[in-house]
Amino acid sequence: MARLIAAGGHSTEFHSGKVTLGEGPGVDVTLPAGLGIAKVHAEFRPLLGGYVIKQLGGDAFQTLVNDKSVATIANLTSGDNIRIGGHPLTLVLEDEPAAKEPAPTVEVSRCQSDAD
Repeated sequence: MARLIAAGGHSTEFHSGKVTLGEGPGVDVTLPAGLGIAKVHAEFRPLLGGYVIKQLGGDAFQTLVNDKSVATIANLTSGDNIRIGGHPLTLVLEDEPAAKEPAPTVEVSRCQSDAD
C-alpha cells in the first residue's frame, strides 16, 4: 500500500493500480486549481514491487521528486518528497501483509532393499 501525504496532513491511500492526480474531472486525486496544476498532471503506478510517477501534464507543468524535475517517469521510494505544481506531497510505502509461509519441506531418505 502507498500513501500520499499533503503538507497540511491530509493523506490519500492507494493499494494497487494507477492513481491520477490533477485539477480536472476524472482524476483519482483532485488538487486545488492553480499553482501550475494540469487537468491530468501525473500518475502513480506500481512497478516491480515499488512505485513510479509519470509526468502527464506536458512541458508547461512541473513535477519534482526530491527537488529533481521529472521529464517523463521516475522511480519512487518511501519518504520521497514530491511536488505537483505548487503542491508538496510525501510518499509513504507501507509493507503489504506478509505472504503465506511456504509449506514445510519433507526430507526423503533412500531405503535399502533386501537385494542390496
